[in-house]
Amino acid sequence: ITLSGEIDACDVLVVEGTVEAALKGARVLEVTETGTFYGTVEIEECTIAGRFEGDITVNGCLTLRASGSVTGSIAYKELAVEAGAT
Repeated sequence: ITLSGEIDACDVLVVEGTVEAALKGARVLEVTETGTFYGTVEIEECTIAGRFEGDITVNGCLTLRASGSVTGSIAYKELAVEAGAT
């Protein structure tokens, strides 16, 4: 699945395909190993096991799994990084 646009109201978003969007007003974002997210995110909690490109602001904990990759600007309150993440 490929999705593009703006997401304003979402409690939990799990990305297994490709999303190109601006995401605000969400609580939890999870990018799975097969997922790719391009865009701007302001979120409470985030786990990245796939690929993220853009700007992300996490008001809680940002978790990068070993298979995860982030390119861009990040801001976070807490950060957890597994060995192998980039």
